[in-house]
Amino acid sequence: MKHVKGSKRRLVLLTLVMIILIMCSVGCGGPITGSLRGMRIFVTRGQDDVARGATDSSRYVPASGDSSSIPGDFFQPKDITIAFDKVWFPTRTAYDSMVDEDTNEENIDGDCLFIKDRETIPTEGFFKPIDSFTTVTASTSDAYTPASNPAYGETYYGVLVDIVYYEYEMEDFSLRWYTQDHGDYLAKDVLIKTPDSTVWEFPYFKLSSGDLTFVVETSRKTVSPGNLMQPSTSGEHYFCITTDGLQDGPSGIRDAWESFFDPILIAGHATPSNPNPLENPNTINIFDEDENEAQYYLFQMCLNTDSDFSVNRYNGLHLSPGITADQDEDDTLTYAAFLNIINTNINDTDNDVRDPLDSFPDDNSWIYTGVSPVGSGMDTRFGYIDFEDNPQGEFSPGAGW
Repeated sequence: MKHVKGSKRRLVLLTLVMIILIMCSVGCGGPITGSLRGMRIFVTRGQDDVARGATDSSRYVPASGDSSSIPGDFFQPKDITIAFDKVWFPTRTAYDSMVDEDTNEENIDGDCLFIKDRETIPTEGFFKPIDSFTTVTASTSDAYTPASNPAYGETYYGVLVDIVYYEYEMEDFSLRWYTQDHGDYLAKDVLIKTPDSTVWEFPYFKLSSGDLTFVVETSRKTVSPGNLMQPSTSGEHYFCITTDGLQDGPSGIRDAWESFFDPILIAGHATPSNPNPLENPNTINIFDEDENEAQYYLFQMCLNTDSDFSVNRYNGLHLSPGITADQDEDDTLTYAAFLNIINTNINDTDNDVRDPLDSFPDDNSWIYTGVSPVGSGMDTRFGYIDFEDNPQGEFSPGAGW
């Protein structure tokens, strides 16, 4: 009996030792590794959801203090959708090729590059999670999942993004701005889906015999330069509802949504320690296959369409001039309210709420209302979910997001 009891004790001790060894192999032996299961791509609309990334300063709305200094009304979209043609992660060779291309233009912050000629983009040297027309909506609970995964052990430098259109969903209507040709639509097309329609149509300002009206057409019209928007202009003319580079004539101000007309090579965000990210881009390091800690890689993009007037962040759908002198960033916009702003500026010359900042000296004439999408740049972050379902990299709690 003593021999049996001793054997039982040794069995119990051996079991405990095995449990301890297993626990140490899991908890003490470093990260858990395994096979990469995939990648997930997210789109968000709010700056609070993602850290600062590359921006084009021209997309900021000039602000000098409180909201009364901004000539227009701002309404945050309920949702946004971005249609992509490319989301490519370049290798060093492909990255250097784009940076060295003389036709490309660096933005003022030195953190992204506008590819002026798509033909100069290398065809090789990328991981291409999105390589054809793909839409991603911010509110969608399931992120977009590419069919392929990045190569084990590879290093990528920044990200190349090519946008087809971006779309704002308001309370009961939507607007869409095309940045390149696609299907039946052309770059610079502005589309609207009204509450009474299930299809996308073309909104314009129409001038006929001195009478200016807002119209929605089923087909594209030829747009006239804005300097013809005068009561004395004869004939019939259509004008874009968004500043399109023709608003004040053929040599007019830049397009209101010009920043995304070209593919963008996003290198990172300028910081005191890295003042020129194009020379020192963010790197995306993919684990080696036998040391892979990533269950899923994560990539997030944000257009920053949320507003916070208290910190001079004016984003969203911009109607300029507005008719609200003291606006709240939580104000919603229905199609009826949208039309009211436009028609008030055109017709109600005796209305005291029209042009509250007195930006237009002629109180007896109709006023053109520019309708523009506003966001403080394209922000990005990259990270992964480990095999214990914890976010890591730029998604980790300690990454400062």
